[in-house]
Amino acid sequence: MADGFNLAFNFTALAWSLAMLWLPKKVDPPLMVFAALPLTLFCFKIVKMIHLYTTRVGANPRQTAAAALAGLALTHVIGLAVLAGLVRKGRAFFRTPKMAVAQPLSNALATVREEGLFMLSLWLAAYAVARYTPMNSPDAYLWEIMLLIQSVPYTASVLMAVISGFPKMSARLVGRSASMEETVLGILAKTGHALDRR
Repeated sequence: MADGFNLAFNFTALAWSLAMLWLPKKVDPPLMVFAALPLTLFCFKIVKMIHLYTTRVGANPRQTAAAALAGLALTHVIGLAVLAGLVRKGRAFFRTPKMAVAQPLSNALATVREEGLFMLSLWLAAYAVARYTPMNSPDAYLWEIMLLIQSVPYTASVLMAVISGFPKMSARLVGRSASMEETVLGILAKTGHALDRR
């Protein structure tokens, strides 16, 4: 539900930023409380992910960062699903294919075109608000910071698409954990393969 709220908020934030640029004498930055709420939700989400992956999964800092990146990358898709679920009933859930053949980088980036557009829009809005509106209040500074932080999940989506476009990228960048090895050993035992310990 929070991701659906976040997506609706981002549409509103972009519209408000555009109004600030279009009518700078009539439209002020929103009060600090409106920017503080999504920032608080974002911080809570990050702290929750770090806590879960370090305490429940036993992941090291690199694995936790990778899991947080992957989790944040899903924010837009989940937000769309939540908003669509509020409007339409009975829509089928699309299951992401596991162990699928890697796509070329261009195809991977095409799958995140919405996220990329949101990322660039939020960056451009933050730049334009900082450059072309009078920044003489804490509300204005916090609004600019909020726009940049709201772009983080979209940036994560684009980064995950880039990573998926390089199927030969080594998993050693993240490292192994005991729970990962147990899972892999279970899968390999079912398929009759052995674990490469190089």
